[in-house]
Amino acid sequence: MIRKLVLGMLVSVSCTAALAQQDLSGRLYERSARVNELIRQNASRLDSQTQRQVLEQLSAIETLIARGGRPNPYPGNPAPPPLPPPGGARYLVRGDIENKGFTFEVTNLLGLYTQCTEFVKNQIGNSSVDDINVSIDFGPVQKLRNSSSYWKGETQVCNQIVDVARRSGITYDNSELAYIGTIEDKSFVFRGYSLLDINKQCESFVNASGLGSVDDITVSVNLGPVKTLRNSSSYWKGSFEVCQQILQQK
Repeated sequence: MIRKLVLGMLVSVSCTAALAQQDLSGRLYERSARVNELIRQNASRLDSQTQRQVLEQLSAIETLIARGGRPNPYPGNPAPPPLPPPGGARYLVRGDIENKGFTFEVTNLLGLYTQCTEFVKNQIGNSSVDDINVSIDFGPVQKLRNSSSYWKGETQVCNQIVDVARRSGITYDNSELAYIGTIEDKSFVFRGYSLLDINKQCESFVNASGLGSVDDITVSVNLGPVKTLRNSSSYWKGSFEVCQQILQQK
């Protein structure tokens, strides 16, 4: 009788533990899916410091799972290096803008542009720039000089660095469309999965910026070469005419 009671208790405890484990696994799946969706939606909008913090946390989680929750098998020694984060090859883009040094670790051109514009906004502002040095993965330094004028604002400055990176083999590698440039020196970034998305953003931007008469536009599609559009005979007026010029670029 006692033996049956003990066996019953063991079975009950085992079932309870199994249910608890199943519940934890379900919660883990749900939470990981939620985090993955947040990263997919917001990663490109995070500043470079936050992106690095997220990558460090993900690397630590990856390492913990790979060890099956076991502690470091080499106590007293440094932990093995974390597994490389997903997303393809990583590139180190280093240099300086008017003697202000930068280091960007990126997987594609969009990540480079995002980190670069954040840096320029915080460190350079709207100052005039005519001197940029860039090196990709510790390769030769590319010296960029604007001998006829100046680059101003984050879009003009970062387009120069993106151009070096693109010619060095770094690709756009993103499922979204990205139209990036300036309208009368006002910087814009329109991103979406269709031209309809891009057009809506463009019209809202033009209307909110009060750009009634426009004769000077620069635009890069998916961070390709920058195209300069000039209306030498008249002006493009209103959001329809202005955005039509931008969306016609491929």
